[in-house]
Amino acid sequence: MPGELSVDRVVVEDATEASSLYNRGYFGTPRSGGSLELDLLEAVYLVEAERLEVRRGGRAVSARDLFRAAGTAVPSFEILYLVYRDLRQRGYIVESRSGSVDFQVYPRGGAPKKTPSKYWVRALSERAVFDLAELLERAEEAAAVRKTLLLGLVDEESDLTYYNVREALPTGDRPIGTPNEQVVVHFLGDRAVVIDEAQGRALHEAGFFGKMIGRRLQLSLLETAFLLK
Repeated sequence: MPGELSVDRVVVEDATEASSLYNRGYFGTPRSGGSLELDLLEAVYLVEAERLEVRRGGRAVSARDLFRAAGTAVPSFEILYLVYRDLRQRGYIVESRSGSVDFQVYPRGGAPKKTPSKYWVRALSERAVFDLAELLERAEEAAAVRKTLLLGLVDEESDLTYYNVREALPTGDRPIGTPNEQVVVHFLGDRAVVIDEAQGRALHEAGFFGKMIGRRLQLSLLETAFLLK
């Protein structure tokens, strides 16, 4: 099934073949006249699945050259593709989105124009820097329209983990206990230590602060800052 590469798109002109691709997986966007426009994520996936042949100017484009072209045309293409490919192989219908959400994903058995999408997915490298406040805004937007926001996190070995992003307000009914006497803490670089064994054990037992190492209580800097308040 041939498609013509044009910068950041692949177009399948034959109406019959275009219809087959769209109806068997909802790939691409149908155009007037019966042709089908695929983005490069879809095109690379279909080439890998041996359902599409890509040409440019009448000459065949190899899978390797197509991947390189996609990597040039689409920022973070490799990360996006790994997430897209994984979702497709899990049996989901996936559509690319613009903006701060990369994909919308339909529930199994669902399809565009037939059922609402279920997930919004953002693809990220595990080393990527992101704005947490902006991410929480997207989670609120997703919840407002009954979607689940997922982070598809790709590690250095291309292994993929999905995280459900939602706002949580931790609550508990255990009172925060502290010793009656003031505790002396010694700072040691990136941690703090209570040297007095009695003080250390009292603090640990009062609120499970720190970790007893022998007769000394070791505290993280976060715990120390909290206790100083």
